[in-house]
Amino acid sequence: MATAVPTLRIGLTPDPDDAFLLYGIAHGLVTLPGHRLELVLADIQSLNQRAVALGDLEVTALSAAVYPQVAHRYQIAATGTALSQGPGPVLIGRAPLDLEALAGQTIAIPGPDTTAFLLLRLRLGPLAATLTFRPLPHTAILPAVRQGTVAAGLLIHAGPLVYQSAGLTSLCDLGHWWQAETGLPIPLGVTAVRRDLPSALARSLVRRLRQSLETALAHETAALAYARTFAPDLDPATVDRFIRQVVTPDTLDLSPVGEQALTTLYHRAHQAGLLSTLPPVDILRP
Repeated sequence: MATAVPTLRIGLTPDPDDAFLLYGIAHGLVTLPGHRLELVLADIQSLNQRAVALGDLEVTALSAAVYPQVAHRYQIAATGTALSQGPGPVLIGRAPLDLEALAGQTIAIPGPDTTAFLLLRLRLGPLAATLTFRPLPHTAILPAVRQGTVAAGLLIHAGPLVYQSAGLTSLCDLGHWWQAETGLPIPLGVTAVRRDLPSALARSLVRRLRQSLETALAHETAALAYARTFAPDLDPATVDRFIRQVVTPDTLDLSPVGEQALTTLYHRAHQAGLLSTLPPVDILRP
């Protein structure tokens, strides 16, 4: 009787940047001998909640903001961090107004554990206590703002690149605000590996993540075409621009500046009372 091959599961979002990162694995171009690599698709809020409640996926995408809650279970991989130097999460409305004018209003957010929401609370300060936050799927936020069911909405992923074409306006670009405040890129998301895996296996998984991204970069035309299938409602140029904005050299190999961006986020959140403890930013390298 054949011995069952152990399965290692990799949680990823059904978004173009994750699809690009995992192109090599998804197409069987990168494998791990003796194991089967299974991709598990779920939205980022679901992956965040699964990591907090279960911690069962061997590798998973996470919002940088939720990592402190699961740092005892997961370690940040050197490959797979999303750091943006461009427009970041954007708070949008139907017309220009000062943030203070939002007091008492409802704002749509992509999830309470997302990095975008943490950045928004850091930016709003005491004003946040006067607001109602309504979690929605990230693809439903722009329509909710346009229809007037919420006063404002927080856009992530490719949303900051398309809201203007929908006739909406930016109330606050959190990416520009963060970079002006800190001089650092925005640490949006990380890829994390379970701490209880054998060290050699964990490092092999990080190596496969790197090889998968290297494969995408070496076959960029095919990899971009694959990634676009995860955003069929967006034009190809917008998808390509988004991928190039968030898939950076730090995604391939997290730099000291990238580590500093994560550390700064956690220190600022801790100082603002939004984070109870500071997590270790100990990077797992191949």
